[in-house]
Amino acid sequence: MRGRRKLIDTAIANIHLAPEDVVFDVGAGDASLSSVVAARTGGRLLTTDLDERACLSAHGCGVPVVRSDVRHLPVAEGRSALTVAFEIIEHFPSWEAPVVVDELARVTRPDGRLLLSTPNRLSLESVRGLVNYLRHGTPWTARDETHRTIYTRAAVKRLLRPRFQVERIYGYWLVPDFRGKLSRWTPVVTAQPLLVGWCFLLLVVARRRP
Repeated sequence: MRGRRKLIDTAIANIHLAPEDVVFDVGAGDASLSSVVAARTGGRLLTTDLDERACLSAHGCGVPVVRSDVRHLPVAEGRSALTVAFEIIEHFPSWEAPVVVDELARVTRPDGRLLLSTPNRLSLESVRGLVNYLRHGTPWTARDETHRTIYTRAAVKRLLRPRFQVERIYGYWLVPDFRGKLSRWTPVVTAQPLLVGWCFLLLVVARRRP
């Protein structure tokens, strides 16, 4: 969690919102990460999740939450100044992901920001997954069997391009753990293009096109 918070702090360092601006977290879970986003940027947090227990958890922490599907968000067009979508798009088949992106764009105001994260298909972690597949026949799912589509950095850009202008991509978790042990290079947060491409997690900062 410390590494994820460092990643988020790095990505939103130059984003400053007014107190009335909405930070809308889609698929928020217990809102622990988006609460950091709202606190750092100065906006007010609104969250949604399809899972009832996640909604109850966020509500228990005092976070405004509504239960909904990411493909049909109960928020007015352009309501969000900063839309957060952490580890969502990989849960949809590739043909449905553009629908999700369109909905994220609909609720984001023109020139507003999107903060989106997803696992990286070409990470060092995926190389280890390929080795396991060749040895044991187990497909690599980026540590979650509910993942449907794992994207490369270039594929994420293509997916977002019709509705968002990608400003920066950050990488996190560079070197995989070995037998449960982390190296000092594992929790690296980087914006260096050559290193980002090898990180397990991609974090995209994008601006909604007018």
